[in-house]
Amino acid sequence: MELTDYLLLLRRRWALLLLCCLAGLGVGAATTVGKPPTYQAEATVFLTLNRSASVSELAQGSTYTQGLIQSYVLLVSTPEVLTPVIERLGLPTTPRALARQVTATSPVDTVLIDIAATSTSPETAAQIANAVGDQLATSVADLAPAGTTQGDQISVRTVSPATVPVAAIGPRKKLAAAVGLAAGLAGGVAFMVLRELLDTRVRDEEGVAQVTEAPVLGVIRQGGADLAARGAHAHSSGPEAESYRRLRSNVQFLDLEGATQSVVVTSSTQGEGKTTTAINLAVAMADTDVRVLLVDADLRQPTVAQVLGLEPGVGLATLLGGRASLDEVLQPWGTQRMDVIAAGEIPPNPNELLGSRRMADLLAATRERYDVVVIDSPPLLPVSDAAVLAAQVDGALLVVSGRTPRKHVAHSIQSLHLARARLMGVVLNRVRSAVSVPHYELSPARSSRRDGRPRRWALPRPLRKESSEA
Repeated sequence: MELTDYLLLLRRRWALLLLCCLAGLGVGAATTVGKPPTYQAEATVFLTLNRSASVSELAQGSTYTQGLIQSYVLLVSTPEVLTPVIERLGLPTTPRALARQVTATSPVDTVLIDIAATSTSPETAAQIANAVGDQLATSVADLAPAGTTQGDQISVRTVSPATVPVAAIGPRKKLAAAVGLAAGLAGGVAFMVLRELLDTRVRDEEGVAQVTEAPVLGVIRQGGADLAARGAHAHSSGPEAESYRRLRSNVQFLDLEGATQSVVVTSSTQGEGKTTTAINLAVAMADTDVRVLLVDADLRQPTVAQVLGLEPGVGLATLLGGRASLDEVLQPWGTQRMDVIAAGEIPPNPNELLGSRRMADLLAATRERYDVVVIDSPPLLPVSDAAVLAAQVDGALLVVSGRTPRKHVAHSIQSLHLARARLMGVVLNRVRSAVSVPHYELSPARSSRRDGRPRRWALPRPLRKESSEA
């Protein structure tokens, strides 16, 4: 993925990103709720060697003291120092718990130790810091090696006693909220990018290109799945209807020789919108004043008759079973030149019927009577009916919804290739477009007359002579 792809992803998923940011902000703010204010007091002690003879001895003493300074810093948080502090101040705590409230640091190349103490009480924080400084001096003297003279001992003296702090150092609500917001933003971006990288579903034309070189003949955006149920007709308007007209144009462009075109519409799995696509493609073809036949060849779960409001009992299965003729199963639909063959009763052997000689004869007969034959067939992966049909017609259209995994599409295309069928192209169904495409249509006031018939367009009348002279 390129940078622009990531930006488009963030733009498309902005609501989820905003939700993650708000969640992080809420969690960050919640961490400070109910916490009492915390105060910090700091005292500074100075370490020196009692020996004071020559300048060289003072320099050696300073070096010696700096070598021990880190040991004294660690000594501050030990029970040797903290236990007497607890007893002196009467604190209701333990040395280990008090060690979490006390920190000691030493600036580089100095013999100073900064002792910081925190507490929910500003007075207690100052008392702890000063008491630790005093007790450190006592502990250093008590831990001096035996036999050490007083002149060779290190003394600890408080040079900056702790004062009662005025302002609290915590909880830092704004910082916690900012950290939570940043964490939510980073987590949201990481989740969306990782999800996109791990998502193997075919959502756009780029996903189709990763599976096949077949062209994308149509893109039906989400919301057009129930267009057939609403009744697509010549005067339908809207972006969904226009998508099917664009699909019709692309399919017609593939028929360069102008021969009769028979198309099988199928999908990888159930529920991807193949029946809706077949119906609306047939209706869009009929709008161009050509003879169209729509055949429901899904003899397992037929739905064309139900959607179009036709008689479902007699149809393709009846014809292939030898119990009816072609003219007896044809049902006209709408005002266009469109006939429909329903599926009829569900037979026990649909695959054998679709691959029979009678099916081949039916396809040959329909080529003589119709300009376009659109066949709705079962999905490719569960059964082989669609592959059997696709091998007998001019080509197949594979409908792919936004939830279809790439491996399913690849297996479906492989099934068509093994059957020596021609894959005309792919129809992307239920696509969520990141960029809204404006729709351009005729105004209802100009598109038809009052009686509902299409208006005959004419050139505008010339202006009157007196008007032009005025």
